[in-house]
Amino acid sequence: MIPSPETRRPSAAREILISRIFAAPRSLVYRTWTDPSHISSWWGPRGFSTTTSSMDLRPGGMWIYVMHGPDGRDYENWIRYITIVPEELLHYDHGGGSAEAPAHFQVTVAFTELKEHTLVSMLSVFPSAEARDQVVRYYGAIEGGYQTMARLAEQLAGAAGRPAGRSFVFRRTVAAPRELVYRAWTQPDMLSRWWGPKGFTIPHCVFEAEAGGRIHIDMRAPDGTVYPMGGTVLEVTPPDRLAFLAIALGAQGVHELENLTIVTFAESGGHTTVSVEVTVQNATARGENHLKGMDAGWTSSLVRLEAAVASLDGNSKPRPSISSG
Repeated sequence: MIPSPETRRPSAAREILISRIFAAPRSLVYRTWTDPSHISSWWGPRGFSTTTSSMDLRPGGMWIYVMHGPDGRDYENWIRYITIVPEELLHYDHGGGSAEAPAHFQVTVAFTELKEHTLVSMLSVFPSAEARDQVVRYYGAIEGGYQTMARLAEQLAGAAGRPAGRSFVFRRTVAAPRELVYRAWTQPDMLSRWWGPKGFTIPHCVFEAEAGGRIHIDMRAPDGTVYPMGGTVLEVTPPDRLAFLAIALGAQGVHELENLTIVTFAESGGHTTVSVEVTVQNATARGENHLKGMDAGWTSSLVRLEAAVASLDGNSKPRPSISSG
């Protein structure tokens, strides 16, 4: 089941939330996270390695391990499991030093099945906002979390293979820096300048660029017909990746089409290649009709994206680009 957008929690200032979509079944992702023979191969930021002393996967059990930094420094860590729901949830205390030391923070890792994909959301809650800010400032906790998730994706890539569902991939390379292109996807005032096929306008645009954020975009066709789209932001990894569930809404809010959309941004030589992978989750008969126009719709939208980014970059017209489908 797709997570619903949540209201901002009072504890938000004490939290770090890292999420990522993996092209692998939930059982495989969970096993790779909880088997010591696998987790030691990817746990930690790039340049780190991990040695596991013991892992006792049960409530009250502990995972005791040492992280070896690229500078040769060792970091002793322990995790004490509080709640375990196999293939769905891990909740635990996390501390450093000896197993008798007090916990530094609590973590909840949720594994959500999205057909052939899996959403992993890792929420760390600290005792105070100051404690949270300290690990961000001194230990690079947020960037380290993103790097750890990326290493897990690499670990899974060889074992999972490609998803079996209906997927479509659209690409376009634009002559603009990645940070600007990423902003054009995540800031509503910029998004509304290019979203949708040629001739469409966006009278209403909500895009909350955070995990669990709400999406609502109304697309108005040249004939005046409005096509509403709802959804939920699932992953925000600036400026590399963005993932969201897009829902084409029919009468009385019926979900006519649900698509998992994963967008990646790769920069080279001042150009940014945008890759959009769309995987169909559910479709009604009317939703199948929407799919017939997907190729033309996304191709046109990406052309409009290029023009919008060029104007935002201070250019009067788009520069040469390369596109592929």
